[in-house]
Amino acid sequence: MSRPMRLLLAAISVIAVGIGVGVLHQGPADAAHGQYGYYYFYGTAGQTLDSEGTRARLSIAAPRVGERGHHSLAQLSVSDSGSHRQVIEVGWMVDESLYGEAGPHFFVHRWVDGAYLENGEHCYNRCGFVPLADSTVRAGGSLTAGGSAVFTIRHFAQPAGWWIGYDGQWVGHYPDSLWNGTFTQGGRNQWFGEVSAESTTPGCTQMGTGVAASSSGAATITGITNFVGNASEAADISVSASDPEYYGVHRLGVDGMRYGGTGGCG
Repeated sequence: MSRPMRLLLAAISVIAVGIGVGVLHQGPADAAHGQYGYYYFYGTAGQTLDSEGTRARLSIAAPRVGERGHHSLAQLSVSDSGSHRQVIEVGWMVDESLYGEAGPHFFVHRWVDGAYLENGEHCYNRCGFVPLADSTVRAGGSLTAGGSAVFTIRHFAQPAGWWIGYDGQWVGHYPDSLWNGTFTQGGRNQWFGEVSAESTTPGCTQMGTGVAASSSGAATITGITNFVGNASEAADISVSASDPEYYGVHRLGVDGMRYGGTGGCG
């Protein structure tokens, strides 16, 4: 089965199953297991609230993606409060099939009415994203592993849309017109590590730094902040791991977490 078709089937599974525990990027892992092409594994933090966006500091890593793996990433997302079918995402990703090499890359993504693809193709770094011409960071560009950066999603009325930021500079935005002006506020914010694989076990694909969440060497998502109106508020997260035998999550106060693991390899 082709990669676009597997992605389409995975997207359909999210809409059909509608489980709300995990993250919205391809749906929670337990919803994806067993039927649809790719299988997803998560270490997740989330908070349900009305907001204009979120920001957080993410460790940037270069996790190993094993033979059965597809990608490994970390991101934040904002989804609408009703259907959860309108989504904005930003983060870093290791996906050699997409980027041609095994290092981390900055990515942006969006869902419109549950649609993850456009004309049968993926929507990473395109599908309506408008880059800022003078930004030194570009969607799809390579990042350096080993440090950290602040990733931001924030809605502004002018220019109207969901704006994407990286370490203090704006990278571009998704215009409100993509949703006909109906998606201008979020109802659920999430921050997470994700592994995608072609089997029900992740094989030797690492999440984060490849270190268990219980260790101080694990990848972190910290300083999690929500934008509520014109104010910035520290988050109050809940955390969960979809498959703790492979990847874990450890809460750090009310606004941070460690996450990660080695997958099926000790």
